[in-house]
Amino acid sequence: MSRAFFETRERVAKYETIEVYHPAVGVIRYVNKQFYDKEFKLESGAPRNAGETVTFTAGNFQVQHPDVSEDGVMSMTVQLGRIGTDIKSKLKDIKLYNLNFANTLQTEYIYREFINGVPSTFSAWISNITISGDSVAITASDDNPALINVAKRYMSQDFPGLKVII
Repeated sequence: MSRAFFETRERVAKYETIEVYHPAVGVIRYVNKQFYDKEFKLESGAPRNAGETVTFTAGNFQVQHPDVSEDGVMSMTVQLGRIGTDIKSKLKDIKLYNLNFANTLQTEYIYREFINGVPSTFSAWISNITISGDSVAITASDDNPALINVAKRYMSQDFPGLKVII
């Protein structure tokens, strides 16, 4: 009796998730290509629920993985299908919140890949949202536009040796 040996690959369970946070709507979490909600344990450095097991709502979306632009800004786009209908109402809440509180608080975005239960993350800020019918496309980048300060007043003490002309 001869024995046949064969090689099998290790099974890898990979889940893609997104998390969106703004004080007006709280935390929204989705897991990609699933029919049922899933629970995952977040990383210990997560901004919310660090080290805890949380529920991600089942959904279906398309992810364009992070890409780096010429100026070094990393960004990614997520196309939400029917989930977009739910997101639209939440966007209105965010807009009202920002208008009522004269606030331009940026919406946080976290993309996670759980491979065999271990998360790897990409944290960013939502920079653009495109709505078309029931579909919503979210573009997020690691460059927070709220932190950009373009205007600076130059003072003579900043440039020693220059003569002040009055």
